[in-house]
Amino acid sequence: MKMKWKISLLLVLLFALIIPVYTSAVETEGHTTNELEATEEVNDIEDGVEESDPIGVSPEVLLPVDPQKIDETNEYSSKALTKEKSLLTTEQKKVTAIPTGSTIATVFPDAEMASTIVTSLNTTSYSPTQQKRTWTVNDIITENDLLTISRILGNGEKLKSIEGIQYCTQVIEISFTSNSASIDKGLDNIAPLAEVVDGYPKLETLTLSFMLKLQDFSPLSQIDGGFPKLTTFTMRATSCKDNSFLTEVAGGFPQLKNLNINNSGFDDLNVLLQIENGLPNLINLNLYSNKISDTSPLVNFNELSQLEVLNLGSNLIDKLDFLKNTSGVPNLKELQLNYNSIANNALEEFPNVPAGFPKLERLGLGQNKISDITSLTKTSFLNLKNFSLDYNQITDISSLSTMQFNNSINISVSGQGVLLPNINSVATNQNFTTESIEIIDELGNNREPNSFSPTSGTYQAINSQVVWPVSTMLTGPSYPGNGYIKPYIVAHDGVTYGWNYTRSENKRALYFSGTVYQPLNYIYFPPTITADNSKEYVENETVTEAEFLTDVHATTDDGSAIDSDFETVVDKSVPGDYIVTLTSSNSIGTATPVTVTVHILPILELKVPASFRMDVDANIDAVPISDTNQTLKCYGDTGAADLKVTDRRSVKPGWTLLGLMTPFTNSSGDILESPLKYQSQTLVNGAVYLNGTSQPIEVKTASSQTGYVTTIYDLQDRLTMEILPNDALVKEAYEATITWTLEDAPR
Repeated sequence: MKMKWKISLLLVLLFALIIPVYTSAVETEGHTTNELEATEEVNDIEDGVEESDPIGVSPEVLLPVDPQKIDETNEYSSKALTKEKSLLTTEQKKVTAIPTGSTIATVFPDAEMASTIVTSLNTTSYSPTQQKRTWTVNDIITENDLLTISRILGNGEKLKSIEGIQYCTQVIEISFTSNSASIDKGLDNIAPLAEVVDGYPKLETLTLSFMLKLQDFSPLSQIDGGFPKLTTFTMRATSCKDNSFLTEVAGGFPQLKNLNINNSGFDDLNVLLQIENGLPNLINLNLYSNKISDTSPLVNFNELSQLEVLNLGSNLIDKLDFLKNTSGVPNLKELQLNYNSIANNALEEFPNVPAGFPKLERLGLGQNKISDITSLTKTSFLNLKNFSLDYNQITDISSLSTMQFNNSINISVSGQGVLLPNINSVATNQNFTTESIEIIDELGNNREPNSFSPTSGTYQAINSQVVWPVSTMLTGPSYPGNGYIKPYIVAHDGVTYGWNYTRSENKRALYFSGTVYQPLNYIYFPPTITADNSKEYVENETVTEAEFLTDVHATTDDGSAIDSDFETVVDKSVPGDYIVTLTSSNSIGTATPVTVTVHILPILELKVPASFRMDVDANIDAVPISDTNQTLKCYGDTGAADLKVTDRRSVKPGWTLLGLMTPFTNSSGDILESPLKYQSQTLVNGAVYLNGTSQPIEVKTASSQTGYVTTIYDLQDRLTMEILPNDALVKEAYEATITWTLEDAPR
C-alpha cells in the first residue's frame, strides 16, 4: 500500500517522539528544545521518495554527546543523517549542549574554574536573575542556569583551564586576573572562549591580566560574532607573541571605548590601523609598559583626534611623531609619556600640534631625559591641572613663569638628578670643595643647596661652593644609585648635594627638588694617629691595653685599628716613667708612630725640695755675722720650699713623716753646732730638733677621705735655726743633708 510522503514523514516523527533517546538538546527544568529541528525543506521529486518507502532515524545520531568531543560528534551525526537519503541535514557548528545530569564539576573540570562559577551563581551582582544561592560544585547544572551568569571573575594565576565557559553566553564581564604573575603557573590556554555558539552578544568587559604563561590570544579572533558590545578590553602582564589577533576579530570592536594593553610586549602601533572598521568609539588608549619605540603610525590613526586619554608611558619612545597627526588631539584630557627616553629635541613637537591642547588636564613627562623645558612653556595648556616633570635633569624652571592656566594646577618638578663629570685624584686627607651648579627657580632666583650627603657638607654662599671636611673625606664617602633618572645613576664613590623648593601662589602649587651627584676617585693615605702626650696611673693599678688606648684618646683618621707596646713596656708595679709607642696601618701603608709617656705614680708619695737655704730674709745675700742672736728661716732656691705627701690609696690608714739631718759643715770641715728646729703641725710636743736620728715630725691618722689626698707643709713656716753670738763662724757657706722618710702607717 502506498502512502503519501507527508504522512510517512509524520509517522517517523511520531515514532521518534515515542522512543526514549538522547539528543543534543538544551535541557532545562521543564523545557527541552531539540537542536535538530526540521527546518530543512524536503523535495520528494528530487529524491524520488514513494509513499511505501519506510523512513527511519538512525539510533546512533541520538547517542549522548560528550562535551569533550563536540566537534567530532557533530560531524559524525551529520554523516549519519546523510546516509538516510539526506532527507534531514544540519549546519556544521559547535554543539553547546550540556548532557543531562551534568554537575558543575563535570562541565568545568578545572577545580578553580568550577569554584569561580559557583561564586558567580551565588553572588547576586554576578547573576542577578538566579534564584538559587546555595550552589556547590557537585550540584547538577543546566544551560539555563549558566545563562543567568553576567559576570565571571577568576584568578588567572590559579586557573589551569576555562573549559565550560562557552556555555556562559550571556556574560557582561569576563575577568581573569591575579595579584601577581608567574611564568610557571596559571592559565595558558583560552581556546574554550572560541567554542561558544553565537558568541557573547552581551559582553562589555574582557580582562586577561597577570598570566605570563598565556601566549596565544588567537581564540579571541575566532569567537562567533566577535565583540559587538565590548567597551573595555584589558590585556596586562601576559606573554602575547602576536597582537595581530586584534585585526582578525570579525566586525572589529564597534563599541570599544577603553583599550588597555600593558606589560605584554606590544611594539607595533600599525596593528591599531588594521582593526576591521577601526575603533570609532575609542576614547581611552592605554599602552603603558610595552616595547613601543615608533609612534609614527599614530600619525595616520584617525581615532587619535577623539581620544580623551592616551597613555604611552614606560616604553622606548624618544620621538613624539604622533603629535604630527593633522587632526591633532582636540579632545585629549590626559597624556602620559612618563618613563621613556624623551629628550629636549622631541619636545619641539608640542608647540606645533594642530589646534593645540584645548582640553588637556593632565600631562606626564616624568623620568625622561629632559633638561630644558623651553619648548613646553611655549605651548598653550590653558586647562592643565596636573603637570609632572619628575625625575629628569631639569635645573632651571624660570620659563614656567610665562605659562598661563585657567585652573588650579599642581606642577611637580621633583626628584631631578644631575650627574656631573668624575673628578679624579681626590685626596682623602683634606677638605673637598666643589663649586655648586646653578639652580634657578620659577622667579629666576638662584636656589642654594640645602641638603648634603654626607650631611657634614656645607654651602658657602660667598663663593657658591660646597665643602666637606677632612673628617668626612677620610672615610671615602659614596652615594647610592638612582634608578629613576635616565640614564640610571649607578652607585659610586663621591658626594651629593640637593635642593628642595616649593611655592604656592595664585592657585599654582609648584614643587622643585633634585640632587646633584659628584662622583669622585680617591687617593688614599696611610692612617694618621692622634693621642694625648701622657697618662698617669697609680702603682699596681689594673689597666689593659684597650683601656690605655681609650684613656689617651688614641684614634686614627680613617678608623684603622691601633696597636701599642703598653703591656710589654710598662711595669705597673714600679713607679716611674715609661714611653709607649702607638702604631697603625691600612691597605695603603703604615702610620707614623706616636709615643705616649706613662707615669706610674707611687701609691704613697713624698715630694721634697731638692735644696733650700736658711736665711734671715728672702734676699739671697750671705747671712751677716752678728754679736746678737739671729733666727734663720727656710727659703726655697726657686719659690716655696714644701713637703708634699700624696696618699693615692683607696683606703687611707694614715702615715708618718720622719726627718734626719747631718751637721752643718763648711768646706774646711768646720761644724756649725746650731740645730734645725721643725715646728710640727700634728705632734703633741710641737717642736722637733733634727739630728742624726730619724724621728717623726708629722703624723697623719686614718681617714675616710677618698681619691688622691695631698698634704702640704710649708718649710718656711715650719723650719727655723738659731745662730748664737758665740758660734765660731767664718765667712763661708755651711751645708747639711736632711733625709725625709715617709712610712705608710701612723706611729
